[in-house]
Amino acid sequence: MPEKSRKLFTSGMYDVGRLERETLTRGWSINQLSDAAGVDHHTLYKLFAGGRCRPTTVRKVAEALGVKLETIILTAGQMPALPVITGTGGIA
Repeated sequence: MPEKSRKLFTSGMYDVGRLERETLTRGWSINQLSDAAGVDHHTLYKLFAGGRCRPTTVRKVAEALGVKLETIILTAGQMPALPVITGTGGIA
């Protein structure tokens, strides 16, 4: 499965690929993870598609998967570089 892009949430970034790997390792579906985490399955579909979510949602998912929150929250050194906009309006 290809690595998903990392998207912003309220206070940082999370690693969607890691969440997917942890879910697949357990042989869980989104609906099973939804039940285990107590999070609506529509919210999880958005999360796995790289959408925004609340920090409490990521915490609940991490707890359900039995992983430390720190393993799915990215630090500044792990975040992808932002594109640089040049004076001509192009992206470098």
